[in-house]
Amino acid sequence: MDKEQRKQRIVTHSIVEKTIRRWIVVNMAEHGIVVRAIYGNMWTGRHAGLAFASRVLQEVSWLESHERGQTPRILIDTARATNVEPQGGFICTTWQCFPDSIEICSVGTNTVLVGDANGMQEVLVRHSIDEAIKQDGIINDERQKAIRFHRFTTTHVLGGEKGCTIEDIRVVQIPLVQDTVIGILGDNVIASEAVRQKIPGSQLFSFIQDWTPIERVERTSVVISVA
Repeated sequence: MDKEQRKQRIVTHSIVEKTIRRWIVVNMAEHGIVVRAIYGNMWTGRHAGLAFASRVLQEVSWLESHERGQTPRILIDTARATNVEPQGGFICTTWQCFPDSIEICSVGTNTVLVGDANGMQEVLVRHSIDEAIKQDGIINDERQKAIRFHRFTTTHVLGGEKGCTIEDIRVVQIPLVQDTVIGILGDNVIASEAVRQKIPGSQLFSFIQDWTPIERVERTSVVISVA
């Protein structure tokens, strides 16, 4: 299957919300990235994030089917080359279409959902403090508050002095099957509700778009559908 054929099968929709977290989304259908620079200065972070996203997409756009699995190396090398603050770095989620699958690579707090008409499921363990709290299995009212508060606090970054390694990067290959829907969501609260309510894949984007809670929320997301 060539690239032109793949374009006919992939449909993407994205939301980029203007919040203090300043996500950058570059959506090129066959491949793309959701990235945030962890910097103290907003403008420095914005410029570094754009440079990182641009270089990553240039590299992954050349990957052929037999080269799948190279994206983690590209993320590590590009983060080291573009990071301008020793204490800073990047968190991101990328997607790349191959003839028989979509490869997702992720570092940081984004939630990745996969599903179909029967609902969505989370497929990657996030690098976040709230996820670490959940993993120990002890949940009470105090921890429940901590989980909601720390859902945007990452435990791993790319490119900093203590940047993560290739082994830390979460990777999943999702079969390119008709009616499959992939969601990359910036807020785990929305993602968890989509899973709990068994939202069909075809309704995931509108579910995110229509989300109107009274508390702080991050609707930045990308929804990828195999048509």
